[in-house]
Amino acid sequence: MNQLEGLLILLALPAGLILTGYWVAGLLTAETPLERLALALPAGLVTALAAVAAINFFHPLAGLWAYACLSTALLPVLVPALRRALVRDITAAWRARQGPVLAASGLFFACLLWPVLHHPTALFYDGTSNHDSFFWISGAEHLKRNTYMDRPVLSPTQPLTNATPAIIGWKPDWGRMGAEGLLAMLSSVVGVSPLKLFLYATASLQFAWVALAWLGLRTFYGPLSARPIAAALVCLQPVFTFFFGNSNLPNLLGALAGATLVIATARALTAPAGRAPATGWLLLILLSLHGLLCAYPEMVPFVLLPAGLLWLRHWVVTGPRAAWRPAALVASAIILGFLLNAASTLRAVHGFMASLAIARADTNWANLFNPLVVAEYLPALATLSVGAARDLGPWLGWPLSLAIVVGLGCMFRFARDRFGLAAVFASTLLLIGYTLIHDFSYGWQKSVQFAGVFFGMAFPAAVLDGLNRARATGPVIWRRLTTAGLAGLAAFLVFATAMEFREGYKWSDRKVISADWFKLRELAGETLRGKTVLVEPATFRMAFFHGMWAAYFLRDSHLYYAARGEENGGYLRNGVHTELHPDMPAPAAYLVSRLWADTFDANTPRLLTGREFTLLQKRNRVLAMDGVQPLNGPPDNASGSITLEIEPHSAAHLLLTLTPRPRDSTLTGRWAVARRAAGHPDFTTELAGPPPWAVRLPLIPSVVNQLSLHFTSAGEPPGPATFQVRGLRIEDAP
Repeated sequence: MNQLEGLLILLALPAGLILTGYWVAGLLTAETPLERLALALPAGLVTALAAVAAINFFHPLAGLWAYACLSTALLPVLVPALRRALVRDITAAWRARQGPVLAASGLFFACLLWPVLHHPTALFYDGTSNHDSFFWISGAEHLKRNTYMDRPVLSPTQPLTNATPAIIGWKPDWGRMGAEGLLAMLSSVVGVSPLKLFLYATASLQFAWVALAWLGLRTFYGPLSARPIAAALVCLQPVFTFFFGNSNLPNLLGALAGATLVIATARALTAPAGRAPATGWLLLILLSLHGLLCAYPEMVPFVLLPAGLLWLRHWVVTGPRAAWRPAALVASAIILGFLLNAASTLRAVHGFMASLAIARADTNWANLFNPLVVAEYLPALATLSVGAARDLGPWLGWPLSLAIVVGLGCMFRFARDRFGLAAVFASTLLLIGYTLIHDFSYGWQKSVQFAGVFFGMAFPAAVLDGLNRARATGPVIWRRLTTAGLAGLAAFLVFATAMEFREGYKWSDRKVISADWFKLRELAGETLRGKTVLVEPATFRMAFFHGMWAAYFLRDSHLYYAARGEENGGYLRNGVHTELHPDMPAPAAYLVSRLWADTFDANTPRLLTGREFTLLQKRNRVLAMDGVQPLNGPPDNASGSITLEIEPHSAAHLLLTLTPRPRDSTLTGRWAVARRAAGHPDFTTELAGPPPWAVRLPLIPSVVNQLSLHFTSAGEPPGPATFQVRGLRIEDAP
């Protein structure tokens, strides 16, 4: 798949969601054309999730069954009234002349997807230090071939689906399958693997994200006062960028479904009862609640809280006589949402209880906010850009925090529905309170993620718009202060979004999957089908990442992992075999990193070479390394005491060139070099004189060669990373 195909997918998926969801949006005749099109996006998403959950209970998500999940997309084509309404809405939206917004959207996607757009062979990358995308992609592969009730056969040598039981059966640990099912369905419809599809499909959800943020503005805040703020709503979305880089697709789908439910609840309570608009909003409540149960059930209480506050407010404001009918209809829609798919609800209950137990234990979560000081918390909460907030320091953090507080005050001052605007952040305040009381590590991050769309509504649009409106009121000093706050907050939002992009770029250089990995997959399905392949994750810089993804591309082979290394198999590491297993057959091939093959296996015949990997016919086995850094991949630095254990496959020489680091350039001394191998005479030599020091050690084949290099300094003793490894190769002996 090339970049053009990826961009077509990026645009085709939201278009498909609009068609799929317009059967609901078309009922909302009281809304504007832009609002109907915006609502069609999340409506299509939750409709597809409902279809996926229903169909995959009985059938794998492949062939006609995958297309059936999008069957409501035919309604705007086949039903004349819907077709005419859709054409009118698209025509009206086209005439709205949203050029700046479209340009901002193009800029955002160019920055978001830059790592795959500028490199012709890159297909996938992880944008942060976690690796959760493996779960959703491997789960999607399973659901393309099985139902979510079919438990996979667990295998230590074919471990691809070993993590899949967390979404399988009546009592899965995660209680959901929405993200995996949606990805499986889209993969079957588009005709590309879930891995190739993942980045573009996730990025395309930004259309639904912005649509819901804009609908939230229209529902709780009001129209924006300036077009640049509308453009900012599209392109300054650090929270969505965090979601994208973090690869937490279930949480992203949950945030979208949850925001849809809250907005639909607010609109349904004021819609005329018994008419098509009310029916449309009630359908949206029902479907979005099911989508939440299906995609991310632990969010359900945190979504029902703001919806419940809006429901109670309706009773208080309008009185029981006028309130009971719309309130009863909304309550009925929520009850029907729980009843829509019994499997989704029962599984969600079990998943919620399991996640609650894990959260209360609070032993498996990273606290992203841990490096921050108090002055940096509010900027980090507003954007989830911890790196940007950390770079502020207290001197900029306090003024920016003040600007955020003033901006929030201005937002509420000019909001058309202040109570509703406060209600959508009720769960955030509740979770922050719990975090402060119980010191919950994950609480700061989740307090933003659970209300992510509404944070995307407030920052940038509502807060900047409130400050912009405030500039026209009050005394001169107030106008100057609000202008300064507007400029400072806008600059920080640009900086925070850019920092999130940069974080993704950083990890995309390290944790990347290129197109040639699929050549490895083809080889595993043909030449290496059923044969043993030994994977050496410690030869990769990102041992956890590439060792785990090896199971995806070598799924038709039997995998064993090398004994050296602590992250062999990544998330699968507790259910795989290493080369120390007594029943391991002789490997037909060895998978190592490309850099490793160019150094420790420069003399080894190769079956396949890719950008990040090399598949070898045999290997020079490295059993241990000490005194060098890093231990994953070929070493770059060394101390003054180096030990290696190598078992070469043939007679060879180790060529090693060392030089002092620039800060230790005046270092002088000598190296004592030794090689010991059982049953063979020892080899020793010394190197003195000025650097660089070039070591040439003969290696005995098929036995363990114990190599030691010790540096004796003429001055201060060397530190743990005093030397640079300028050259390292194992070559055949002449």
